[in-house]
Amino acid sequence: MSARTKQNFVHGSIILIAGAILVKVIGALFKIPLDHLIGSTGMGYFGSAYNLFVPIQTIAVAGFPVAISRMVAENVARGRFRDVRRIQKVAARVLIITGLLGSLLMFAGSFLFVRVIDNPNSLYSLLVMSPSIFFLCVMSIQRGYYQGLSNMKPTAISQIIEAMGKLVLGLICANLIINMGMGQFQQSGQVFGHTFETVATSSMSDEELKTLEEQAGKVILVPIEDGATEEEINQLVEQAAHNACLPYASAGAIGGVMLGTVFGAVYLTLRRRIRGDGITKAELAASPEPMSNKALLRTMMAIAIPVALGALANNLSSLIDTITVQSGLSDVMQNSSDTIRQLYEGRLPDGITNSQIPNYLYGSYSGKAITMFNLIPTLTTSVGVSALPAVTAAWTLRDRKATKKSIEAVIKITGLIGIPAGLGISVLAGPIMGLLYGNPKEIAVATPLLTILGICVILLSLITPINSMLQAVGKASTIVKLMLVSAAIKLVFNMVLIHIPAVNIVGAPIGTFASYLFLIVADLYILCKTTKVKLNFTRIFVKPMISGLFCAAAGFSMNGLLGLVLPDKIAVLGAIAVAAVVYVVSLFLLRVMSREDILLLPKGEKIARLLEKRGWIR
Repeated sequence: MSARTKQNFVHGSIILIAGAILVKVIGALFKIPLDHLIGSTGMGYFGSAYNLFVPIQTIAVAGFPVAISRMVAENVARGRFRDVRRIQKVAARVLIITGLLGSLLMFAGSFLFVRVIDNPNSLYSLLVMSPSIFFLCVMSIQRGYYQGLSNMKPTAISQIIEAMGKLVLGLICANLIINMGMGQFQQSGQVFGHTFETVATSSMSDEELKTLEEQAGKVILVPIEDGATEEEINQLVEQAAHNACLPYASAGAIGGVMLGTVFGAVYLTLRRRIRGDGITKAELAASPEPMSNKALLRTMMAIAIPVALGALANNLSSLIDTITVQSGLSDVMQNSSDTIRQLYEGRLPDGITNSQIPNYLYGSYSGKAITMFNLIPTLTTSVGVSALPAVTAAWTLRDRKATKKSIEAVIKITGLIGIPAGLGISVLAGPIMGLLYGNPKEIAVATPLLTILGICVILLSLITPINSMLQAVGKASTIVKLMLVSAAIKLVFNMVLIHIPAVNIVGAPIGTFASYLFLIVADLYILCKTTKVKLNFTRIFVKPMISGLFCAAAGFSMNGLLGLVLPDKIAVLGAIAVAAVVYVVSLFLLRVMSREDILLLPKGEKIARLLEKRGWIR
């Protein structure tokens, strides 16, 4: 058995952040080509599947890694290593059951869900996604266990394996399905059993066309305008054939995601059996008699259920968007279709019908804006995961000084990442998406949405690790209540704003901002009240915000200047590089980083000496 690997929370954060960055790079290498392959329409199906998967996966999985990690950390701090081993066994039994139930629930619930969101073509993706819940539960057992032992490497490696499986198999499956479908179309004029029939739209309302489509079954109606040439008609029919492949291609991509979870689960299971956990025989012999399975299960559930409910409430934002955006836009299109078409003139695909516009707009939002929005909070989540054992241990031992130090370090680190990234995404929303995506119409739809979401990045980057610390100090049930209030705020804003034609889908990110603003204020208040910690707001918020504003201003200005002489994609890369340099310099000029902060980093002593010589830190 190998010696136990252990990192402090900053080292652990760096490992998880490095892993998360690599996972996000792999994810971008998956989602960007996938977006090019299936477009906003296909990404609408893909996003709908994810947004049902996330809350069910949250119920089955989310609370247990935190509960396992916290219980393991507490028992390691007390030298109760026999309890540590037993916690892992109890968790395995529970998560295998919840994983099976979660997968069955998603499979059965998919048929109802597609009716609720009025998007039946999402069904195949939903069904293929359902086994992933079981394999994520298997991974969660080992991830939570190793995190509690302050060893973040297995989690990071399993995430990379999972992402690689998704990248390779997802793109291969999606591409093969589209090629297969279009091959069928060229040979027989059919796509997976669907045939195509043109229909003149000059004397037909969109409602009448929708009724015909519902009655047509396997026959796909292709709307044709009066005066269309034979070449134009053929192009529209071919586009309809390609669109008919998209529900199946989306399911193929989801298949890659599902297989990625299989590979991740296999890796963690084999690692545990081959390398063990590093707990020595001497540590086990010196441990007191462990608690009973029943007592450990009660403790685990007492922690896991509130955490899962809190995570569920947090993920309700995506589910609320899935349900309210598409249904709300469908209502708007019935009553104010001319207004929507005028607002999005030049940003809609040729030949798109009113009934197809809601899924197209939602696909642009979820497939592009939300994808970019989720990049940074994923990294700062790693800080919270890594900090949980440290904060738990300090709080368990009632070490107020260590608790304050850990809390301030976590908030400061996440702010240093989230603030410049969020402001940069906001001011460079269009150029950044132009760098990654190819369809200018879809980019034009998503740009104003990402501009608002960029500000939300700052809030969510801080919320997630703060929630981890609230869990560490025993406030998991409070998180649930705050999350539910936040979800209610989001729901009200969405229901009201999306139904205003002039606002439409822009209401979704506005609702997200309102809900997160409430949450960050409430979270900080509860954390400070519970721990009696008085935060140095100037040091951990104000100065990083000033540096972030310098960063955003530099990026925006340089993009405009470089865009005069360089291609857009090179200009935005140059602007980001300049903004990063300005940000780092401003951090030291404003004395945001202290010697104590630098010492927490790997090789911190050497870095601190170098910076002290230059007078950049005290």
